[in-house]
Amino acid sequence: MKKSLLLLPGIWLCTLFAPVTSAADEPVDLQKTMYQKRFQLDHAGAPLVLIGLASGLDAVELASPDGVDLLPNGASGVRISGPKTVKITRVSGTPGRVSHYLALEAVPLSDADLVAKTRARLAPRGVSAREQGYVISMGPRMLDTRRVLFSLGPYTAQQAAEALEKERAAFPHAFVHAEFAALPAGTFTAAAGDGAFRVTQTGAMAFEPTGKAPLSWVRDGKPHRVAGRLVVIVGMDGKLTLVNELSIEGYLEGILPSEMFPSAPAEALAAQAVAARGQVLAKMGQRHNTDPFHLCSQVHCQAYDGLEKADARTTAAVRATAGQVLFDAAGFPVDTVYSSSCGGHGEHNEHVWGGKPNPQLRGRPDGEPVGRDWARLIARPTRSYCAKLPAGAAAFRWKIVKSAADLQKSLAAHGFTGTVTGFAPRRRGVSGRILELEVQGGAKPLTLTGELVIRRALGGLRSSLFVHRRLSDGSFEFTGAGFGHGVGMCQWGAMGRAKDGQKAAEILKHYYPGSILSKLY
Repeated sequence: MKKSLLLLPGIWLCTLFAPVTSAADEPVDLQKTMYQKRFQLDHAGAPLVLIGLASGLDAVELASPDGVDLLPNGASGVRISGPKTVKITRVSGTPGRVSHYLALEAVPLSDADLVAKTRARLAPRGVSAREQGYVISMGPRMLDTRRVLFSLGPYTAQQAAEALEKERAAFPHAFVHAEFAALPAGTFTAAAGDGAFRVTQTGAMAFEPTGKAPLSWVRDGKPHRVAGRLVVIVGMDGKLTLVNELSIEGYLEGILPSEMFPSAPAEALAAQAVAARGQVLAKMGQRHNTDPFHLCSQVHCQAYDGLEKADARTTAAVRATAGQVLFDAAGFPVDTVYSSSCGGHGEHNEHVWGGKPNPQLRGRPDGEPVGRDWARLIARPTRSYCAKLPAGAAAFRWKIVKSAADLQKSLAAHGFTGTVTGFAPRRRGVSGRILELEVQGGAKPLTLTGELVIRRALGGLRSSLFVHRRLSDGSFEFTGAGFGHGVGMCQWGAMGRAKDGQKAAEILKHYYPGSILSKLY
C-alpha cells in the first residue's frame, strides 16, 4: 500500500501518512493530484519522485515488449492491459495561468529569529511572505524543506524578469517564482499500436509495464527506458507533458553516473550517493512549483535519462547506502550541496548564497593549509586531495584568456559600457573566491557582487578563485583554481580521499562537519 502527503505550491500541509484512495472509492482526479505534488512512499518506505521527461508534446509513443497497461485514474482505478505500443495524441488544450513573484530573499522557516529579522528589514519594500517547501515524517525522522520567500508581486512573466534585473545589484540571490492562478485543461487519445482500441482521456493518464520489462518512450527516434510508471498529462502550456514516477532510489541510480564518474573509487561513489539523495529531497519542494512534477530531467535539476546511463558501480553505491541521509545535531537534514573541485579550499555557504552561516557548510582546507597569498596558492598549490587524481588537474588549476570585446559583451548585461582596463577584487571568501569585484574602465563604476554573478559576468569562468593580468593586446588572462562554488563536498577531493583509503562516512564527515549519517527509511 502506498502512503501520501499532500503539498500545494505556496502552502504546506503536514499530515500523518494515509492510504491513497482505493479502487472501491471515488475515481481520483489524476491531473489535479499530479499538480498538487502528492508525495507517496513505495513499499520500502522510500519517497516516490515525479520527474518531468518532456514537455510541449503533441504526441508521444510508449512501449514495452511485455505490454503496456493503461490506468486512466492512476493506480486506484480501472486497468487496460495488452498492447506492446501505445500512441498518445493531443486533441485539445487550454494553457493554465500563473502569477509570478520576485523573491528578494529566502529564509528557512525553521529559523524563526532570522525570519522575523528579515521580515522587519524588508517590510519597507512592501514584500509578502510566501511559504514554499514541505515537511514529511518518516518514522522517527522528519524532513523539513520549508522556507519563507520574501517576495514582490504578483507580476506577469515579463514584469518579473524586469524586476529581477532591477533588483539584482541589491539582492544578488533574488529569483523569480510562480504560483497557480488556474490549471490547464485538455484532452488526448491513447491508441493501441495494433489498432485494438482507442481511448479518449481528459487531463492525465498513467501507464505501467504489464510484465517485468520496463516502459520506454521515443525521443528523436530512439527509445528511452525508464523504471516505474509514466504519466501523460496536459501541461501548463496546454500541450502534453510526460512524467516519470519512480522511487527516489531508482532515480538516484539514473542520475548518479552523471554526477560522478562510474569509474571513481567505490567509497567516493557511496559518499556521492548520500549527498545526491539529500539534494533530491531538498529540491523536491522548491522547484517547478507550477509543473506536474517535482524535478526536471535536465541539468537545471540533475541530468536524468532513465535507465539508459545506469551503471553497475553507481547502482551498487546507491543500493549500499539506501535511505541514508545526513542530519544536523537538531535533527534537520543537512543541505548536502557539492561542486566539482574546491581548488584546495572549500567556501562558507553564506559567502556564496547569503543567509546565516551553516555549521555543516564551513570552508576548510582540502589538505594542507593554504594561507591567504592567493597568487602564490594558485601558482604553487599546497598538497590537496582534489589534486590527487591526475584526471582532476583541469578542474584544480586552469587558465583562460578573454578578449576585451568578449568581456565588454558579457559585462553589458550588468550595465557596463566602455573598454575594460582592469579588475580590483574588493572582498574574498575564506577559500580566496572573489565575492566582490570592481570592474575598471567603464563609463561609470561597476561592482559585481556574488560568486556566481562574477563568474558569469566574466564570460563563464570555472570559479571566482582567480588572479588576472592584462596582456599587451588589451585582453585579460585569468589563472584560477577550482570548478564551481566550492561549498560542501568537493567531488574530486572525495575521489582523492577514497583513493587514499578513506571510507564514505569519513569523507562525508570532513565535508559536512558535525553531521550525523542516519538511515531515513
